[in-house]
Amino acid sequence: VPDEEDVEIKEYIRMIHDFKKELKRVKQEICAFVLRHGYQYDGKSKWTIRYMNWIRELEMSEIQRETLNEYIAEMENLNDKINRFMNRIDEMYQSERYHEKVSKLRCFKGIETFAAMTIQVETADFERFPSAKAYASYTGLTTGEHSSGDKNNRIGITKQGNTVIRKTLVECAQSLVKGNVYAKKSQGLKSRQKGMDVNIIAYADKATERLKKKYQKLIERNVPRNKAIVAVARELACFIWGMETGNIH
Repeated sequence: VPDEEDVEIKEYIRMIHDFKKELKRVKQEICAFVLRHGYQYDGKSKWTIRYMNWIRELEMSEIQRETLNEYIAEMENLNDKINRFMNRIDEMYQSERYHEKVSKLRCFKGIETFAAMTIQVETADFERFPSAKAYASYTGLTTGEHSSGDKNNRIGITKQGNTVIRKTLVECAQSLVKGNVYAKKSQGLKSRQKGMDVNIIAYADKATERLKKKYQKLIERNVPRNKAIVAVARELACFIWGMETGNIH
């Protein structure tokens, strides 16, 4: 049973997830508003400095501009709040209770502090799962089946278990599979791995290489991207269980 401190931080992290959802919704509203009034951005990436300058320079009627500015103000307010929350998470991560465990998770490509804290706090004790497969089942990322007699029909993932961990793992998997298999480590990942035990780093790097290869093979077999990402997330959950329980050999 998770103790009181884990529960308190879990609620704080879930609040941040709620604010992130709200930020995503407001951004969608801004895009929809601009598009409805006939404006099409010709750049590659949205929410960059260039994109925001383009938004602010659009010629609109007074009421339209006032409406858009209110959306932008709400977006900026939410961004400020989330940045403040993230600073608080960094403080929690530095505590003796979480620092070692979360630092191990941060050695994986695609898992930064917020995701690592989410996985750690939502799981609480990895030792309560007898195997990596059991932990993957807890996340709801394992495939279900309909069985009748000698017939076994595989269906999609069960989605039973911890929704927050499942969504977090999928987001981490999306980041992990970017780039080719043997691409150099980013400076951010090198920084997160700095000072960690060589065996832990080797285990995390092995996981990254294997999961990237798995993703590429699935894509080459014409498996839909979303299904491939979920498959990677499921195996990432297994590697995480191994990391947190010391089964890294």
